[in-house]
Amino acid sequence: MSSTTSHTNSTAGTGGFTLENVRFHAGDVPILHPISTRIGGGEVVGLVGPNGSGKSTLLKLLARQSSSSGGSIIFEGRPLADWAPRDLARRIAYLPQYPQTSSELIVRKVVALGRYPWHGPFGRFTAVDRARTMEAMDVTGTGALADRYLEMLSGGERQRVWLAMLVAQDAHCLLLDEPISALDISHQIEVLTLIRHLAHEGGRSVVVVLHDVNMASRFCDRILALRDGRLVVSASVNEFMTPEVLREVYGIDMEILPHHLHPAGIAVAN
Repeated sequence: MSSTTSHTNSTAGTGGFTLENVRFHAGDVPILHPISTRIGGGEVVGLVGPNGSGKSTLLKLLARQSSSSGGSIIFEGRPLADWAPRDLARRIAYLPQYPQTSSELIVRKVVALGRYPWHGPFGRFTAVDRARTMEAMDVTGTGALADRYLEMLSGGERQRVWLAMLVAQDAHCLLLDEPISALDISHQIEVLTLIRHLAHEGGRSVVVVLHDVNMASRFCDRILALRDGRLVVSASVNEFMTPEVLREVYGIDMEILPHHLHPAGIAVAN
C-alpha cells in the first residue's frame, strides 16, 4: 500500500496532527520531501523505515523542535506555529533519543520536571503538581524508585522514569524517539507495553520511532513508513505487514509468519 492511496483512506480520528506538503531541507539538501498525512488521537502510531529515512526529523517537526521548510502542520485544529510555547508543552510531550538531565537527580525530582509547563520557572510547586507527580509514578510503576538516583538505574528503569515525567506533564500527545533502542528484549517489551497502556487506557496519542518492524506490528495501531525522506506507507498494522509493502519500505524480500502474540504476523528476511 503506497502513500498515494493510503493517505486519503486514513481514519486518524479527531484531534492530532494534519500535515500538508510538509518538507524539510538542510541547506540545499532535501531531508524530507513533501509529506501529507493525518496522525489522529487515541492510537499508537509507529514511525518506521531504514536508517537515514527522516524519522527523527519528522518527529522533531511535530514536536516543534525544528521548523519545516514548507507546507503546514495543524495540531488540534490550529497551526502548530501559532501555539504559545507553554500551551503547546501542556499538550505535547517530546522524548528525544538521548534525554539530557543531571544524573545526580533522584527519580522523584526527574518526574517532577514534567510539571514545569504548569508552574513555570518562578511558580510554586503546588499540591496539584505533587499529586500529578505521584500519580505518574504510580501509572508507570516507578514509585519504588522515587528516592534512587537516575544514574543508578537500569536502562529499562530509566526509560520508565522518562515516561513518568511525560505522564506528569499531563500532555495528550507523546512523541518518542527510539525509546527502546538501547534496551534488551525484555525491557523493550516492558517499555512498549507501558507505552501502549498509556495510549489505550490513558486516552493519549503516541507517535513512536521504532526500528524493529515486529515490535511495531505487536504494539502499534498504525504505521507510517519513510524511505529516503518520503512517506511511502500510511497504513494499519495488518496492511503494513505484507511482503509487498515491506519490500517497498526496506528493499528486501520478507516472509510473514503467523505468531500468537502478533496478530499481523512476524516478518522474517528471506
